[in-house]
Amino acid sequence: MAHRFATVHRSLTARLSSSYRADRRAVRALLPEGAKCTKQVLAALPDAVAWQQAHQRLEQEGRRDGELLGHFWKGEETDFSAAEKALRIAERVAELAPQPVDPEALRAQLAYGGTPRPAAREAARNAEERLTAWRDALVLPPLPGAPCDLEDGTLVDAARWSHAHVAPLREAARLLEHVSTVSGRDGWTLAEARAAIVAARAARAADEKFSARAKRDGDFLGVLYAGRSTDRTTLVKATAWIQRLREGCMLEKGPFPAKAARILHQALPDSALEKAKESWDRSCTRLVGRFDEERRRELRVALSVTASAERLLTLLDGDRGGPDEWAAYQRGQRALEKAALGDLTARAVRAGVTPEDFPQVVEKSVLHSWADRVIQNDPRLVWNRAKDRDDKVAAFRGVDLALAEHARIRVASACDINRPSVLSSAGTKLIQHEGKKKMRHKPVHVLLREAGEAALRVKPCFMMSPLTVSRFLPPDFTFDVVIFDEASQVLPQDAINCIYRAKALIVAGDENQLPPTAFFTAGEDEEDDPYAEEQMPRYESLLSLAKGNGMLKELSLRWHYRSRHEYLIAYSNKQFYRGSMTTFPGALSDGPDVGVAFFKAEHGVYHSGSAARNNPGEAIAVARRVIHHFRTRPNRSLGVVALSQSQAEVIREAVELERGRNPDLDECFSDDRLDGFFIKNLEAVQGDERDVIIMSVGYGPDENGKLNQNFGPINRKDGWRRLNVAVTRARYRVEVVASFEPETLRPSASESFEHFARYLKYAKYGPTVLAQEAEDDEAVPESPFEESVLEVLRGWGYTVQPQVGVAGYRIDLGVRDPQRPGRYALGIECDGAMYHSSKAARDRDRLRESMLTSLGWSLHRIWGTDWYRNRVKAEARLRTAVEQAAARSVSVALHQSAAPVTAAPKTAHASVAPLARTPVPTPGGRRPETKC
Repeated sequence: MAHRFATVHRSLTARLSSSYRADRRAVRALLPEGAKCTKQVLAALPDAVAWQQAHQRLEQEGRRDGELLGHFWKGEETDFSAAEKALRIAERVAELAPQPVDPEALRAQLAYGGTPRPAAREAARNAEERLTAWRDALVLPPLPGAPCDLEDGTLVDAARWSHAHVAPLREAARLLEHVSTVSGRDGWTLAEARAAIVAARAARAADEKFSARAKRDGDFLGVLYAGRSTDRTTLVKATAWIQRLREGCMLEKGPFPAKAARILHQALPDSALEKAKESWDRSCTRLVGRFDEERRRELRVALSVTASAERLLTLLDGDRGGPDEWAAYQRGQRALEKAALGDLTARAVRAGVTPEDFPQVVEKSVLHSWADRVIQNDPRLVWNRAKDRDDKVAAFRGVDLALAEHARIRVASACDINRPSVLSSAGTKLIQHEGKKKMRHKPVHVLLREAGEAALRVKPCFMMSPLTVSRFLPPDFTFDVVIFDEASQVLPQDAINCIYRAKALIVAGDENQLPPTAFFTAGEDEEDDPYAEEQMPRYESLLSLAKGNGMLKELSLRWHYRSRHEYLIAYSNKQFYRGSMTTFPGALSDGPDVGVAFFKAEHGVYHSGSAARNNPGEAIAVARRVIHHFRTRPNRSLGVVALSQSQAEVIREAVELERGRNPDLDECFSDDRLDGFFIKNLEAVQGDERDVIIMSVGYGPDENGKLNQNFGPINRKDGWRRLNVAVTRARYRVEVVASFEPETLRPSASESFEHFARYLKYAKYGPTVLAQEAEDDEAVPESPFEESVLEVLRGWGYTVQPQVGVAGYRIDLGVRDPQRPGRYALGIECDGAMYHSSKAARDRDRLRESMLTSLGWSLHRIWGTDWYRNRVKAEARLRTAVEQAAARSVSVALHQSAAPVTAAPKTAHASVAPLARTPVPTPGGRRPETKC
């Protein structure tokens, strides 16, 4: 009725109709008695309808949800603000107390405006006071006490730290209590108490020793001995007299009879001896006068004792070059005095510096002074505090990340600005029209020909394979940039239809990976011919054409991003890339889930001939490795690569059979394009990557034990490229499964075959096969700066590995994780040669650290100037970083020990038994793509 008044009953003729009058009567019936149906009443009809609908919804929702609000629900009289306030309080209580002891009592309290219990209030107040007192008691390192870092962690971490320190403190308290009771004095420190106990024990031992030697001492000292009342001064004087007597009689080493001592003690003075003594003193005075004052004191002491005087005079008499040496000393001393270093030699003598070390000491002093002068005068080195430098690096990272994000936003904004309005042109109208149709759509090439400009403004980026560009795009369809990915697999004749459409061209690829092949188009069996190279068609890829024409600028990408363990890329980097790639070490150096491993299928037999050309026994070994992977590493993705399509098919059959026996693992066999499980042959795997790759050789000894060294595509001249693709697909681990030992392969004239044989040995024996050392536990630091840090860390009791890594970038110092062998708890970077190996600040201070962090590293940087100028604070920061890393390690170890984990086997080989075969379908291959 409201709708009719707003639309139908608006004209004059409509108001004369019977329906209009009937509607007015109906409206008056709804009004209070005596009210008229005015224009204002009719205009309010939509509001009345809206109110009626709202009232009906309120009643419906009240019948459905009113019970949940309990006593708050009173229909239209409900106080929604009070209900909302109660809900907010309930949400806050649920956040603070997620697991209440009595949920029903809690709901009753919250619903009816209950008040907290006095006991709960008192407990909360006490907890707050104790937490405040505890927080106020925290101190900064290196002061003793709970560190301030605990305030940033959880209460569990703080409790764990306190628990670890309570026991030693209680022991100390008991020690202080005992010492105070025995001594009768309070106020002892722990060091004083320990020293007192040591002194008491020493006094007790001395008393026992004194008592045990009483008889012997009495016999020796005679009348001078009076037990504990013996006069020490008298003994000292007697001993000194005997010593002088022995020296005067030149009996320093031999025995001196007591009878002779008594005779000499009673003898009268001898005038001849007195004259000789006076002559000796005059001669000594004249000799000593030849030297400077400091040397005179030493000579007087030496000449006052008969034995040393004899040695000294003998030495002077035999030293014929002494005067010349003394003259040289005087010349050097005058040169030092001229340089205001006259006391340097004297101080060196007092410090015990040997003549051999004296030049190095002087050099160190000069360099120390020079370094202080340079630091003070060079404005670039003003920021020598570690915190200042760290703040600058952090600020740079933030600005650099914001700049990258801003660039992305600018690109998106530019695309949005270029987007046309809905109906601004015929092209946009056509696209909108086609989008609303349910069937009989125009072909893509027709739609793009008629609405190409609008399509490009809506979607400026097209991603297509080279062979579909001419099929879908009109001849005049052009782009600003055309990008070819995996260009080593693109034929020039397939790319020309894309290149002429571009104003600029980018060709991306790797010449060390798969070249263009006829695998997907030739329709021939891959093993009908033993890959005689002269019979195969020779192709030139778009990548080699682009590199060879000299017209395109070439940019090499050196950072290797995929491998999370250096051994995964070490072989290819050494053999195929000549060590040109920069690789980064992972925080996990060894273990059953990383690196490269070799497994021998003991029952693997290769079936040759057109009917088979596969190895079922090895396929079973691979299938069991697949099940083992998902049992022990369910969170890691997996891919299987076979050297031939026939072997890939039989592996697929074996895996399906094992899946039937392990139905609980079905969810692991995802077909996700990026992270799902796959089984592919060598030709189809380029461009894929997974956490773990299992490579099945397939080829091997036949039923008679004869090993034919025909390994399919590996035997080709470019077979090493296929090998390079297969072994670089993994992020964490590569497992090679073969039916023979690598040593059984015979030398071959084929370079690709020799690479394959060497890789099998590499998988079994590790980097030593490449004449490349593995991580050396005896490695040494590269600079005295790193040696100093290493000495400090080992002095604290930590196990530290210098120069972590086998190639490329190395971590200066890695602190071993004591809780998880094979891992590093902390990586320490010193700003030395490795830090400055990257010329760009973005590489040094953001990208490189981001890469290492993604590889599991926790990093701490030490600045050289800070270590030189503020050694104490730098060591305190280092210690805090190491202790925090160790605490995180303990927390992770406890978490892992609480969770049930199935450990992976540590053996390098696996034996399998043959299984039956079940046929399964074969997936298709992957073609390269072009982005326009």
